Amino acid sequence: MKAALITCSRLPELHPDDALMAPILRELAVETVTVDWTQPFPSDVDAIWLRTPWDYHRQLPRFLEWLDSTGEIPMWNSREVVRWNSHKRYVGELYEAGLPVVPTRIYEPEQSLDEDELKAWLHGQPVVVKPAVSAGAYKTARYDEWNEAAARHARELHAEEAVMIQPYFANIEKHGERSPIFLDGNYSHAVRRHLPLVEGPEVDYLMQPVEASEAELAAARKILEHLPFPDLLYARVDLIPDPEGRPVLLELELIEPQLFLREHPEGAPVLARAFARRLAQLQRGVKPI
Repeated sequence: MKAALITCSRLPELHPDDALMAPILRELAVETVTVDWTQPFPSDVDAIWLRTPWDYHRQLPRFLEWLDSTGEIPMWNSREVVRWNSHKRYVGELYEAGLPVVPTRIYEPEQSLDEDELKAWLHGQPVVVKPAVSAGAYKTARYDEWNEAAARHARELHAEEAVMIQPYFANIEKHGERSPIFLDGNYSHAVRRHLPLVEGPEVDYLMQPVEASEAELAAARKILEHLPFPDLLYARVDLIPDPEGRPVLLELELIEPQLFLREHPEGAPVLARAFARRLAQLQRGVKPI
């Protein structure tokens, strides 16, 4: 079978992480072709694997149109997952559901941005303001408190798009943002990721491998088990410590996360085999869940 590995114009070729899987997929009789999602889509592929369409957040309506244009070709993760995960209102939904999540407020453009209520809710804490559709710290800024600069930033975003507001937990600067990674539904490995608001959004070094703690794994599993998606090929759960040191979700990456396979090469064959198994099920007429 033939699979399209989806990239973007900024990175049209396979990311080095994904290149680890290419020879394994060939051994498993899976032919692959890299496809920049903004370019013409081939007509002879049997499945789609979203790998590095890392510019989708800057043109989400176009990306969702592209998603629909690919018809019923099986996709991982699924179109349903992509639509849900592409807008960070999911973070607010998970928080409201009582899961271990950074407290989050999402204001859609049609909603009123109640600045006095926000100031009271934050209670003097540092704050992060960002678009609800973003990646890599795009249009994201941290403020020492809910002040005029934070409010102005929120108003500017809110005039055009949904805005997301969260307290900033300063102990992230010591502990770091830690990301347990799940492949084929099972915990595989974890890394300590760089801090975009401290180090900038772009870095070119490998992340630090870490072993997720029991508390981190419990939080990650609780969140994943809550989701209505039974067949995630991959998931990255980005966690930070709250002021009491408890792990809470910052973001849940289900569309095109970097999975840090160079930091954990043992994950490459696990993921490749899981994908190949899904393709084999397609050949037998078993539809994706």
